[in-house]
Amino acid sequence: MGKLLRKSRLITAVALLVQALTFFILFLLQAAKRRSLAQAFLAVSAFEAVGGGYLFWQLCEEEKEKKETERIAHKMEENPDDFEIPLDDKATEKEFR
Repeated sequence: MGKLLRKSRLITAVALLVQALTFFILFLLQAAKRRSLAQAFLAVSAFEAVGGGYLFWQLCEEEKEKKETERIAHKMEENPDDFEIPLDDKATEKEFR
């Protein structure tokens, strides 16, 4: 299920970015003609670009975390006795008591 959600997030992010570009082009065309729709096209373009960018950024962050986890797991498998567990700066002392 996670793989399907991840793929759909990527597709949604790309679709939003493409739509944002399309609406920006429409904004430029309407602004040249001084039409009132130009501002609406610009607003929709901005919101779609922010949404698509955020989804894409989220995917990149997840990929970085996944690679880091795989790297640590590989390191543990190679030499389990010499492995030092990395500290998590998000954890507090209360959680360990």
